[in-house]
Amino acid sequence: MEENKMLKLIISIIVIFMNSSLIYSQPGWQSMTPPTADDMYSVFFINSSTGWAGGENGTLLKTTIASSGWVQLNTGTTNLINSVFFIDENTGWIAGEGGMIEVTTNGGTNWSPQGSGTTNYLASVCFFNPNTGWIAGNYGKILKTTNGGTSWI
Repeated sequence: MEENKMLKLIISIIVIFMNSSLIYSQPGWQSMTPPTADDMYSVFFINSSTGWAGGENGTLLKTTIASSGWVQLNTGTTNLINSVFFIDENTGWIAGEGGMIEVTTNGGTNWSPQGSGTTNYLASVCFFNPNTGWIAGNYGKILKTTNGGTSWI
């Protein structure tokens, strides 16, 4: 897993240096300071003002004012959150290290673990509708649910 973090860091640094003149030349971008020192790995917006960001140590942030203010949510996990996905403003999933999958039905206020059946690092979660979703992870692991994550195959 340390290799994944290091590889992401190196790729991020290269991309930043290669595109730094493009980034600063685009109007509308602004720097912000989140309420955490943890590295963040995923961001997802359901509309123009409501979004979530997930990262190290189970850190999950939420904004409802177009990213000008973030609050930290309690996910109940210390696992790295590598992916965040919401189907609407209430229902969403997080996935990450150790095969961790959690679901919320109240916008992120409360989270419930969902059994993934794996300890693989889970890298990306995406849902087509409230019932059907996929998660991809290390070593070619791909999980699918057709019941909102109650079970994964």
